[in-house]
Amino acid sequence: MKTMLVNVGGSPEPIIKSILEQSPESIIFFCSPASRKIVNDEINPAIFNKFKKFINQEIIVCNDEQDIGDCTFI
Repeated sequence: MKTMLVNVGGSPEPIIKSILEQSPESIIFFCSPASRKIVNDEINPAIFNKFKKFINQEIIVCNDEQDIGDCTFI
């Protein structure tokens, strides 16, 4: 099974391109509360439009993306 671990923040276009090129079976999105909206509003619709199906995915939300300790010990 091919799984991608994707850090979400900033522009979604490189993430979308990478997912479309790699065609993973599952994706783990690592994001902040603010960037979670990018997954729902921009990345998932683009993936669905290409594959016409939802890829198995999980979203890990870190409360403070500026605190490495918080991000490491979720």
